[in-house]
Amino acid sequence: MVEMASFGGGSAGSTSEKIHVKADELTEVYNQLNTMFEDLNLHLNFYINKIKDNTFYTAGEAKKTVDTLGEANEKFLELVDHYNRASTLITFSLNEMMENDEAVAERIIGNLKV
Repeated sequence: MVEMASFGGGSAGSTSEKIHVKADELTEVYNQLNTMFEDLNLHLNFYINKIKDNTFYTAGEAKKTVDTLGEANEKFLELVDHYNRASTLITFSLNEMMENDEAVAERIIGNLKV
């Protein structure tokens, strides 16, 4: 566990406090999210577009049900966006930690193999 000093907001009487950061775990979460995002983005977009372009069912009682495939596919694409957003937030957190603590920065850089 690496400790990072965080200072109070500048109000009178504020004191510094220690925040305990597990840089190893945070970088592992980042790596996992990034892998998930890349896999989903690469494979999911390709197959969703193939399904969208498919006109296997054009009329009949199940037409309304089959049309919901488009909505389901859009939800999958939203999932990709959510993983990307989560990864972006973790990247922001990692950058903030690296700016504030050299020991944390060295650990993060080592874990990300940068």
